[in-house]
Amino acid sequence: MQARTVVTAIGPLALIYSEKGLVKLLMGADATTLGASANVFVDPPWVGYAAKLLEAHFSGELQTFAELPLDLGLLSPFVSDVYRCLRAVKPGRTVSYRELATSVGRPRAARAVGRAMALNPLPIIIPCHRVVGTNGALTGFSAPGGTATKAMLLAREHVFGR
Repeated sequence: MQARTVVTAIGPLALIYSEKGLVKLLMGADATTLGASANVFVDPPWVGYAAKLLEAHFSGELQTFAELPLDLGLLSPFVSDVYRCLRAVKPGRTVSYRELATSVGRPRAARAVGRAMALNPLPIIIPCHRVVGTNGALTGFSAPGGTATKAMLLAREHVFGR
């Protein structure tokens, strides 16, 4: 595994990657700590591209990140389907846990979708901040800052997405 830090308008991010694709994205203090201790390697070209997309996204040029390679290991078919469907939700839009469960053919699995969101190793790229409660309430967000960060991310997308 290798790492690259990216400075964005919302603060530092760290991309953890393998030769196959992105493995994890860290935000805030976690990214700063990792960045200070990361080894220096020559990044594959797609890592630099991922960094540019993240910089652009947080500068107001919203991105979908759909073309980035991911290395998510051994996910269950359900979690893989949830992440695939979630990646199709455009910036500035939201989907409920129930709607996401229904989109993968498991309408009663909203709680399982919530667990998949809590375990999401690539926030922003797999946009778990776009998943809200059925009533539109902002619930759970495991990245630093919790639901306050989720609200900030959605607000930025809504403003820039118009």
